[in-house]
Amino acid sequence: MVTKKSVKHPYLKLSFDVLGTLSFIGVLLIVSLNFYISTDEGFTTGVEVAGVDMIVMNFLVLTTIISAFASFLLKKEK
Repeated sequence: MVTKKSVKHPYLKLSFDVLGTLSFIGVLLIVSLNFYISTDEGFTTGVEVAGVDMIVMNFLVLTTIISAFASFLLKKEK
């Protein structure tokens, strides 16, 4: 809950939670858009992320990790 009194900065924690959730959804979107299934010479599946998509995905993964860590620290702070 946002107005929980046990969190010192509830709106800052909420903003980190929302940012982390949105960046994780972005990572899932990039992975799903770059998924492939190939039946040439056998059956293979995979994810091929290259170029600008790789840079954006790295940024989103880093944002997710930092947001989760900041949210954890804000939750522990009393």
